[in-house]
Amino acid sequence: MKHDHHHLHGGYNRFGVVGVSIISLLGMLMTPAFVQAQLNGQSPQRALAHQHTELASDHKNLIIDHTGVHQKLDQMLTILETITNTTPAPLCGVGTEAQRFVPSADGQAICDNTSGLRWEQAPSTLSFSHESALAHCLDLGSGYRLPRIKELLTLINYGVGNQATLFNAGPFSGILIARYWTATPSAEFPTLSWAISFRNADVGVAPNGNALPAWCVR
Repeated sequence: MKHDHHHLHGGYNRFGVVGVSIISLLGMLMTPAFVQAQLNGQSPQRALAHQHTELASDHKNLIIDHTGVHQKLDQMLTILETITNTTPAPLCGVGTEAQRFVPSADGQAICDNTSGLRWEQAPSTLSFSHESALAHCLDLGSGYRLPRIKELLTLINYGVGNQATLFNAGPFSGILIARYWTATPSAEFPTLSWAISFRNADVGVAPNGNALPAWCVR
């Protein structure tokens, strides 16, 4: 009797298993569970049935895990969409979205919606040494202080030549065509501090004893 060792279809093969190819059977015979079943004296049919049950269980667990991963991804995407579609509240208060500069109720301060900083509407036109400028802003109370260099730079519009003229056009007044002190000292020279020009937006250091105006912020 001649057997086809490459592929068997239908009927019982010599192992008594229906419709199982030799390659598939060899693959199952190599599994630890099948080998252990043989060592325990089980028949090939029972060992294969046991192996099939284990594979079905593993497949079910994989489906459950796969579903769980999809659920987690859906939750993360929902959160990201919520964050992306949420418009942050304007820094100067509800209803001020269309305004860059927003006057306070008493008109003494101007809030900048790009930074949330509140500037004097009409800073003093007097000039101060650096030490006096620091003291002047603190004396105003209400949390006012001399701005750091990064804060004063937020006001600069590099598309305009004369910064003072721009700001005096509104909503500020009394801005001088001059360099203004910042609270930032020079990292190299302790007797110098940074200042910004409201004539041409030039940034540089000046001796602390120089007389420059101060534009206070809170």
